[in-house]
Amino acid sequence: MKRFLLLLRQLAVEFDAFADSAEADALMVVLNGIALPLADADGKPVAGSRPAGDFLAAASRILLMRNRSRRRRPSRLAGRRSTPVPARHWRAHCRRACAYASRR
Repeated sequence: MKRFLLLLRQLAVEFDAFADSAEADALMVVLNGIALPLADADGKPVAGSRPAGDFLAAASRILLMRNRSRRRRPSRLAGRRSTPVPARHWRAHCRRACAYASRR
């Protein structure tokens, strides 16, 4: 999940891939040339594919904007010791986000 978020951040920030510019449009054409196979929420393959650029743009909106809005809100647990979230929860969240993004 960390590598996927790093990829999204790099595309969004360093390459500005999701902006309205000629360079971003050219990059999206290249990314959309990559067909990603589809899977259901359980990870089982289903017929069809999705252009990688469209998938990454949707995932960026869902995952990066969600994280950004979370950081701006004051924490209800401010001052308390937080516990790390188990990796299985992040994997489940990623599967749901990816399944949601593939339906758009």
